[in-house]
Amino acid sequence: MSYTLGRLQDDTSTDTVFSVVPTNTNLGATAASGFQLGAFGDRPFRADFGPSEIDIRHNLVISHLAQLPFGRGRKWLSNANGFVNALFGGYDLAGIAVRRSGARFNMTAGQDFNDDGAFNDRPALLSGNLSDLYNRSGERTQVLLPATDARTRLGVPANVTDPFAQIPRNALRAPMIRFYDLSLLKRFELTERVRLVFEANLFNAFNLVNFRAPTSDLSSALFGRTTGSAATTTPRQLQLGLKLTF
Repeated sequence: MSYTLGRLQDDTSTDTVFSVVPTNTNLGATAASGFQLGAFGDRPFRADFGPSEIDIRHNLVISHLAQLPFGRGRKWLSNANGFVNALFGGYDLAGIAVRRSGARFNMTAGQDFNDDGAFNDRPALLSGNLSDLYNRSGERTQVLLPATDARTRLGVPANVTDPFAQIPRNALRAPMIRFYDLSLLKRFELTERVRLVFEANLFNAFNLVNFRAPTSDLSSALFGRTTGSAATTTPRQLQLGLKLTF
């Protein structure tokens, strides 16, 4: 068993290989006429300092490998004949269970509060706490409150020129990830030097659904709702295999 408690913070992050990391302080702003690019000064990096996109707070992994106590050399049926031993003996059971925090995600208002041409401004928290934004009704695909309810708690910052008046970057977290992979192995001792191993591997054995981050644009009708499964997770899958060693 292993458990990791982690915290990763930065002012810009990416988990995509070879992608370009932005460096300008007014990312997304436009110099087109009619927009006030630079009118409020450069956006400081520390205004975006917060949890990284790949911040995983809790990660628990439990793995096991057990010999089932049947067949020759084991607790029961230790003197079994060849046929009985081939049928009931030589089984091993292996598994790995994973339970970890969901990924961080950023919320945007879908508006340009500071008139710089970028519609990726984050809203301000007008009342309550960020934890109040999570949906507690039990509808699993509605991770955050619906937009109509969320807008009673979120809105335009009192001072649109203050980059620190918005909620922090990547302030929210997607649902937890959990799955259990199971393997059943059966060994056939053909001769003293030749062994045949059959494997039945069941990935996500309990077919647990792991949701990705919800739509987080406050102007979207789908705000707060998740529409798919998290990356690197799968529904239940079965894989069969044979291996001959000699």
